[in-house]
Amino acid sequence: MRDAELKEQINAIFEANYRVHGARKVWRELNRQGRAVARCTVERLMRELGVTGAVRGWRVITTLPGGRVRPGPGPRRPRLRRRRPEPLLGCGLHAGSQYTSFRLADHLEAAVIAASIGSVGDAYDNALMESTIGLFKTELIKPRRP
Repeated sequence: MRDAELKEQINAIFEANYRVHGARKVWRELNRQGRAVARCTVERLMRELGVTGAVRGWRVITTLPGGRVRPGPGPRRPRLRRRRPEPLLGCGLHAGSQYTSFRLADHLEAAVIAASIGSVGDAYDNALMESTIGLFKTELIKPRRP
């Protein structure tokens, strides 16, 4: 009976979070809601439900069973017209020190985008942004195919 109850709650959390939360995030959300449950139990129930979270990276396929061969690349499609972007209020651009031109600064100012320029040779200030952007792409952009 407890498993059936937990499955409903797990499914509700999974659906409420764009179907991208894995067992760890669902487990943490259940604990925040006051449901004391082990992570291995959440993993088992999610397996039984057949739901999995979004995974970063690409699945590498090294061999094709049965001698099947992938078709070659098709003809290239013509480039679609680009739409003019609307101003992004409250948006920021985090870039390295090579992006310090006056023209870029003018474009960012016209689009109401704040610039955050890192220092030369300092990789640590960029790591947090790269991680955040990677999670954003994995959980929201790639599954929905904009």
